[in-house]
Amino acid sequence: MKEPLVLISIPNFNASKTIEETLMSVLSQTYQNWECIIVDDGSTDESISLIRKFVAKDDRFRLEFRQRLPKGAGTCRNIAVHLSKAKYVIFLDTDDVLEPFCLTQRVKCMEGKSTLDFSIFKSSLFKKELNDMGKVWNLENEHDALTRILYSDGICQCTGVIFKLDFLKKIGEWDESLFIWQDIDLMIRSFSYFTAYEVFFSLPADLNIRVVESSLSRSNYYALEKLLSRYLVIRNTLILFSKLNFKLYLSESKYFAVPVFFEFLKTRNFGFALEILNSLKKYGIISEVEYVSLKRCYYLNLAHLVRLPFVSSYNLKINLKFMKGSSIGKLSSDA
Repeated sequence: MKEPLVLISIPNFNASKTIEETLMSVLSQTYQNWECIIVDDGSTDESISLIRKFVAKDDRFRLEFRQRLPKGAGTCRNIAVHLSKAKYVIFLDTDDVLEPFCLTQRVKCMEGKSTLDFSIFKSSLFKKELNDMGKVWNLENEHDALTRILYSDGICQCTGVIFKLDFLKKIGEWDESLFIWQDIDLMIRSFSYFTAYEVFFSLPADLNIRVVESSLSRSNYYALEKLLSRYLVIRNTLILFSKLNFKLYLSESKYFAVPVFFEFLKTRNFGFALEILNSLKKYGIISEVEYVSLKRCYYLNLAHLVRLPFVSSYNLKINLKFMKGSSIGKLSSDA
């Protein structure tokens, strides 16, 4: 019986420093029935010539160029999905490295339970050399996967997941309008549609995620386009939870939304801050006392009083009440 085809979707933008190592890890897979579609997003460095060497070496590699808007990794990933007839898909970034057994492990788990829509696997974090951080993303805890996202403790990046391609299309693929938080948005939708998934954190980490302080998501954190992306994910999540009547998750969404409300206050984007606050009230997510406290923060910032020590302290005090997690993707020591 022939092994099912797996798509490895890679968006590329000026990744000449790392993409060779990434593609070598694809070429080194023990699982053989894969296709790797790299979609370039307008690179101006040497990465294109490096990719072409792999295409010439093995016809399972395919280089495409983004020919439509919008620019961005989400668009490139969707282009690859539309070009493929694979059964499964994994998404890989140009600075990450697969373990040789990655596809074998993931396909075996999916084929072992045919009802699964996707599965989640553990990833190792590194900076320069594999395993140099001694950390994994992630370990299980007392919260379910969707709650963890709302608590800013994402259980995985999408690189740690293998999806059925048909399932991905069913939930709407990647949101190409988002500048950041694309993974968060996709995983919220993945967990929400009464899907069948399994977490295989007892198995060895099969992916190595490079931690780069200057990455797109970390740099210019308060840039308007990034704030707007976070706002859109919050808005769409509240709409989705309301539509699905997810009362519990709606109530927990305040921990997801309020920190972004304060980010808008900090950057003096008061219109979006007010929209978030009104949405929280509209869906009954916050109590009247919480609403009054947040509205007071809004007006104090609107009046340019945030530089006053007592105002700054009040903002921080209220914000901390709505912060459950320490960061997206909580780092845990690999036992």
